[in-house]
Amino acid sequence: MRAEPDFQAIVSGTKRAVLGAIRHHLSPQLHEWIDDVAQETYLRLFRHLDRQQGEHTPESLQSLAYVIARNESFRMNGKMGRENVGSDQLDSLADDRSQRERDTKETLSAALSLLDEELAPVVAMTAGGYSTAEIAERMQIPAGTVKSRLYRARKKLRENVSGWFGSDRRSR
Repeated sequence: MRAEPDFQAIVSGTKRAVLGAIRHHLSPQLHEWIDDVAQETYLRLFRHLDRQQGEHTPESLQSLAYVIARNESFRMNGKMGRENVGSDQLDSLADDRSQRERDTKETLSAALSLLDEELAPVVAMTAGGYSTAEIAERMQIPAGTVKSRLYRARKKLRENVSGWFGSDRRSR
């Protein structure tokens, strides 16, 4: 388990990303659950970090924290939605979710198609949950090459898709 100073440093470094994800993805009717979602986010983040070996950059921690907070917000929306809605509303929620999933897959596919042949597989494997070491082993390249390709791919994706979402997410 991580030490108290690590905990404080990670929380202070990711607080903005976590709260931003929760504010963006948690249903407005569930604002009283923000603390619970944030707490569960950090529990899951620390469990993940305990399982993973190696150092994380501040940017990778923020990205990971954002994704976990987003997923926890969706989980809370679903949990509280099931307790408070009828069957018609559940059908509507299911349709919205599957549409959101289709949109996400479509956007990811379009974004990946913009990448060079050497960068796209690294991003796809990372999105699939593979670690840097696993990607390096599968592609038979050094781990440092995987990291640099991932860095270049993220940079290129940021440049190419920054206009897709209406505003630059980093300015929030």
